Amino acid sequence: MVRSEFAGDQVIQRISQAAVHAWRTDSLFKLHFHETGRLSLANSPINVPEILQLYQELSTSPHRDQVRWLDNAEEIKTFAPYLTGAMTGWKGVFNPEGGWVHARNAMKTLGDECVKMGVTFVRGTAIKLIYHASDLKVIGIECADGTKWFADKIVLACGAWIDTLIDMQGQLVAKTWTLAHVQIRDEDERRKLKGTPVVFDVEKGFFFEPDHDTGMVKVCNEYPGFTNYQHILVNGKEKWVSVPVHSDSIPARSSREIHDLLRSMKPEWANLPLHNARMCWCTDTADSHYLITPHPDYASTLILASGASGHGFKMLPIIGKYVADLVEGKKLEPLFQETWRWRPEMNVGKRLSDDSRPGIGGDLNDAEQVGWKDETQSATTYHSATTYHSATEH
Repeated sequence: MVRSEFAGDQVIQRISQAAVHAWRTDSLFKLHFHETGRLSLANSPINVPEILQLYQELSTSPHRDQVRWLDNAEEIKTFAPYLTGAMTGWKGVFNPEGGWVHARNAMKTLGDECVKMGVTFVRGTAIKLIYHASDLKVIGIECADGTKWFADKIVLACGAWIDTLIDMQGQLVAKTWTLAHVQIRDEDERRKLKGTPVVFDVEKGFFFEPDHDTGMVKVCNEYPGFTNYQHILVNGKEKWVSVPVHSDSIPARSSREIHDLLRSMKPEWANLPLHNARMCWCTDTADSHYLITPHPDYASTLILASGASGHGFKMLPIIGKYVADLVEGKKLEPLFQETWRWRPEMNVGKRLSDDSRPGIGGDLNDAEQVGWKDETQSATTYHSATTYHSATEH
């Protein structure tokens, strides 16, 4: 989901607007961007003011003539007749800017372009950093099979795996969100849904139009994310941190919430079987800003690029230039340098009871709360820290 509705946060608003422009215009990315707009919905006293504020902000935007406030279920269904739930008491706002991106195809296009430009991709499971004897430099990466890779500059852009390689001093927490797909087999229904906006219930989650080739509709439930706290060794020291789980399933609670989301807006889809259920791991910072900076202890060789806090993929066309500037020894402009700096005083502990997203989070080790009996697959596998693949493989 690509959007630029971040009024009040100068940094995220600037880069998200730049990203939307790039998705529209960059020849590498624009074929994968579907600017359908976004329909944001809410029905609780807590969340209706949120979308009303969004409407007020959008009313001063360059595309304000296309912004719509939808005050009740009748207006919502007139605007979006494919929403068939009762939706009593719901209100909505339509923003024509933004939409969704076919993530797999965009990443493949980007990878192919990198190869054309001379980039060599290697695969492996990174298990530790290699330090110079003086300990003042990080000079390489060692993989599980014993292969060692050395470089003058190393960028740690490994998402939720970063805490397994270096002590981040509590600045980050790995969390997972969940998604699944329902398949729309009727070709006439697929055609009717083509180009429809992303539908985002701020309390329950979102879905968007079916994939053209498969008829699959991606559905994501909204909640503060699950952690997975484990004891792991990093540089010989035991740490208690949240680390990713490799699984082709989702917790039973997530399945129920996805069905509930569909039941409220598309009841005819509510009992469809779920396909391709996945956990999507991300790395949250306490303030939801990136951590893009040289490591203070190894500034000459080690650059950190992490802390996407749910804003990573939507920035794909533009975020790399800031990392590239650091690799080339350039300084970021002061606003970004200050916002994305190393900041251990901003401990991520407060995000464990995250009030920036509705719903209830939890830890995957709490079987009673989360549950693993899922209709798509009933088992999951927990791996030790030394078996996690690099983020490029997920």
